[in-house]
Amino acid sequence: MGKQDEMKFKDTLLHWCVMRQNNGFQGRLGKTPDSCYSFWIGGMLQLMGHLDFINVEELRDFLFSCQSPVGGFMKYPLFMMGSSPYPDLVHTFFSLCGLSFLGKDHLEPVDALFSMTARASNDIVTNRTELPSLVIKK
Repeated sequence: MGKQDEMKFKDTLLHWCVMRQNNGFQGRLGKTPDSCYSFWIGGMLQLMGHLDFINVEELRDFLFSCQSPVGGFMKYPLFMMGSSPYPDLVHTFFSLCGLSFLGKDHLEPVDALFSMTARASNDIVTNRTELPSLVIKK
Protein backbone atom coordinates (compact mmCIF):
# COMPACT_ATOMS: atom_id res chain seq x y z
CA MET A 1 0.00 0.00 0.00
CA GLY A 2 1.28 3.43 -0.92
CA LYS A 3 4.28 2.08 -2.86
CA GLN A 4 2.95 2.42 -6.40
CA ASP A 5 5.83 4.60 -7.51
CA GLU A 6 8.33 1.91 -6.44
CA MET A 7 6.45 -0.86 -8.26
CA LYS A 8 8.51 -2.64 -10.92
CA PHE A 9 6.78 -3.16 -14.25
CA LYS A 10 3.94 -0.76 -13.36
CA ASP A 11 3.69 0.47 -16.96
CA THR A 12 3.60 -3.11 -18.25
CA LEU A 13 0.85 -4.04 -15.79
CA LEU A 14 -1.10 -0.91 -16.64
CA HIS A 15 -0.84 -1.72 -20.37
CA TRP A 16 -1.95 -5.32 -19.75
CA CYS A 17 -4.99 -4.14 -17.75
CA VAL A 18 -6.05 -1.58 -20.32
CA MET A 19 -5.69 -4.11 -23.15
CA ARG A 20 -8.09 -6.49 -21.36
CA GLN A 21 -11.04 -4.23 -22.15
CA ASN A 22 -13.05 -5.48 -25.09
CA ASN A 23 -16.35 -3.80 -24.18
CA GLY A 24 -16.21 -5.71 -20.84
CA PHE A 25 -12.96 -6.94 -19.37
CA GLN A 26 -11.49 -10.33 -20.12
CA GLY A 27 -9.35 -12.17 -17.60
CA ARG A 28 -6.89 -13.52 -20.14
CA LEU A 29 -5.96 -12.77 -23.71
CA GLY A 30 -8.43 -14.30 -26.15
CA LYS A 31 -11.07 -15.09 -23.53
CA THR A 32 -14.65 -13.86 -23.54
CA PRO A 33 -15.29 -10.76 -21.41
CA ASP A 34 -16.80 -11.69 -18.05
CA SER A 35 -18.66 -9.33 -15.73
CA CYS A 36 -16.53 -10.19 -12.68
CA TYR A 37 -13.41 -8.77 -14.32
CA SER A 38 -14.93 -5.31 -14.07
CA PHE A 39 -13.85 -5.67 -10.43
CA TRP A 40 -10.57 -7.54 -10.87
CA ILE A 41 -9.19 -5.37 -13.67
CA GLY A 42 -11.09 -2.22 -12.68
CA GLY A 43 -9.86 -2.65 -9.10
CA MET A 44 -6.25 -2.91 -10.24
CA LEU A 45 -6.71 0.25 -12.31
CA GLN A 46 -8.20 1.98 -9.26
CA LEU A 47 -5.25 0.92 -7.10
CA MET A 48 -2.84 2.26 -9.74
CA GLY A 49 -4.80 5.52 -9.98
CA HIS A 50 -5.91 5.02 -13.57
CA LEU A 51 -9.66 4.46 -13.66
CA ASP A 52 -9.60 7.19 -16.29
CA PHE A 53 -8.21 4.62 -18.77
CA ILE A 54 -11.50 2.67 -18.76
CA ASN A 55 -13.90 3.19 -21.64
CA VAL A 56 -16.78 3.98 -19.30
CA GLU A 57 -19.66 3.72 -21.73
CA GLU A 58 -18.49 0.41 -23.21
CA LEU A 59 -18.02 -1.18 -19.79
CA ARG A 60 -21.31 0.18 -18.50
CA ASP A 61 -23.17 -1.14 -21.55
CA PHE A 62 -21.47 -4.53 -21.17
CA LEU A 63 -22.36 -4.82 -17.49
CA PHE A 64 -25.98 -3.90 -18.07
CA SER A 65 -26.13 -6.50 -20.85
CA CYS A 66 -25.19 -9.02 -18.12
CA GLN A 67 -28.07 -7.94 -15.93
CA SER A 68 -30.56 -10.74 -15.45
CA PRO A 69 -34.26 -10.24 -16.16
CA VAL A 70 -34.93 -11.64 -12.67
CA GLY A 71 -32.46 -9.26 -10.96
CA GLY A 72 -28.75 -9.45 -10.26
CA PHE A 73 -25.98 -9.97 -12.79
CA MET A 74 -24.79 -12.94 -14.80
CA LYS A 75 -21.27 -13.85 -15.90
CA TYR A 76 -21.98 -13.16 -19.58
CA PRO A 77 -24.59 -11.18 -21.51
CA LEU A 78 -27.91 -12.95 -21.94
CA PHE A 79 -27.62 -12.92 -25.74
CA MET A 80 -24.51 -15.15 -25.72
CA MET A 81 -25.01 -18.75 -26.78
CA GLY A 82 -25.05 -21.03 -23.76
CA SER A 83 -25.27 -18.16 -21.29
CA SER A 84 -27.29 -18.95 -18.21
CA PRO A 85 -30.25 -16.59 -17.69
CA TYR A 86 -29.74 -16.83 -13.93
CA PRO A 87 -27.67 -14.41 -11.88
CA ASP A 88 -25.28 -15.38 -9.12
CA LEU A 89 -24.03 -13.52 -6.06
CA VAL A 90 -20.37 -13.41 -7.13
CA HIS A 91 -21.01 -11.81 -10.51
CA THR A 92 -23.65 -9.51 -9.03
CA PHE A 93 -21.24 -8.24 -6.36
CA PHE A 94 -18.34 -7.76 -8.77
CA SER A 95 -20.56 -6.12 -11.41
CA LEU A 96 -21.87 -3.63 -8.87
CA CYS A 97 -18.29 -2.90 -7.80
CA GLY A 98 -17.35 -2.38 -11.45
CA LEU A 99 -20.25 0.03 -11.93
CA SER A 100 -19.17 1.85 -8.78
CA PHE A 101 -15.65 2.34 -10.19
CA LEU A 102 -17.26 4.15 -13.12
CA GLY A 103 -18.74 6.75 -10.77
CA LYS A 104 -22.22 6.46 -12.21
CA ASP A 105 -25.59 5.00 -11.30
CA HIS A 106 -25.67 6.43 -7.75
CA LEU A 107 -23.57 3.66 -6.23
CA GLU A 108 -21.37 4.15 -3.18
CA PRO A 109 -17.65 4.39 -4.08
CA VAL A 110 -15.85 1.06 -3.61
CA ASP A 111 -12.34 0.62 -2.24
CA ALA A 112 -10.74 -2.15 -4.34
CA LEU A 113 -8.11 -2.90 -1.72
CA PHE A 114 -10.70 -4.01 0.84
CA SER A 115 -13.53 -4.99 -1.57
CA MET A 116 -16.01 -2.86 0.33
CA THR A 117 -17.42 0.62 0.21
CA ALA A 118 -14.90 3.40 0.67
CA ARG A 119 -16.95 4.57 3.67
CA ALA A 120 -16.59 1.19 5.39
CA SER A 121 -12.87 0.90 4.61
CA ASN A 122 -12.29 4.43 5.91
CA ASP A 123 -14.07 3.46 9.13
CA ILE A 124 -11.78 0.44 9.49
CA VAL A 125 -8.63 2.45 8.87
CA THR A 126 -9.80 5.23 11.22
CA ASN A 127 -10.72 2.80 14.00
CA ARG A 128 -7.96 0.27 13.47
CA THR A 129 -6.59 0.71 16.97
CA GLU A 130 -9.76 -0.96 18.20
CA LEU A 131 -9.29 -3.99 15.93
CA PRO A 132 -7.26 -7.05 16.91
CA SER A 133 -3.63 -6.77 15.86
CA LEU A 134 -4.03 -9.82 13.59
CA VAL A 135 -6.46 -7.93 11.35
CA ILE A 136 -4.49 -4.77 10.63
CA LYS A 137 -0.92 -4.19 11.71
CA LYS A 138 0.33 -0.69 12.26
